[in-house]
Amino acid sequence: MPAQPKHHSVDPASTCAVTPSHTLRQATASAHHSVEQASSWTDIFASLDSYTAFLGRLRSLIAAAESAVEPHLAGAGPWVQVRRRSSWIEEDLRCLSGLEPSADKRHGDGYDFDWVTSPAQAAGVCYVLEGSALGGVHLARQAQQLLGLEAEGTRYLAGNGSQTAAVWKQVTDWLNRLLIEPKDQLSSQQAANATFAEYELVVRARD
Repeated sequence: MPAQPKHHSVDPASTCAVTPSHTLRQATASAHHSVEQASSWTDIFASLDSYTAFLGRLRSLIAAAESAVEPHLAGAGPWVQVRRRSSWIEEDLRCLSGLEPSADKRHGDGYDFDWVTSPAQAAGVCYVLEGSALGGVHLARQAQQLLGLEAEGTRYLAGNGSQTAAVWKQVTDWLNRLLIEPKDQLSSQQAANATFAEYELVVRARD
């Protein structure tokens, strides 16, 4: 009687390919951690003045990044139409101060994204900016509680609310379609790390 074939258990995780978005997350983990360490939301939400100053810095960063990535987002998916924009920060600033927002006085409009010249680099920038929305809903609630705000004044932080996770899934699907070639993965990783460094300036600066 022939011997029965042996059946080996297979670890499902071992059969799953590592996606470009997962590789991007691993390659930027240190920079992401540095931003988290630099962030003091207690200080940012200590007063309306400190929160407004933070929004001014953030607006300058997001506006510069938007201009750089916009030409490279054709065909990226429906998330492009609903993503958070610098105009949302401007609405928050008008609500808080009643004035048209001015450029960040600490850094001016000096956030530099002129180096974004390819879809892969744009993907790295978007990975950071769109990923930051995942914690935004919690931060919006924190700002509302500590500063006595309503939804007005926290639109950018609140982002897409309950749809945030679904939008992020669209972003990662796009990353996984786009970043197939190793050179593109490397470009996106370098771009994401550079964007984290700029974002750290926003959360670290104190007026």
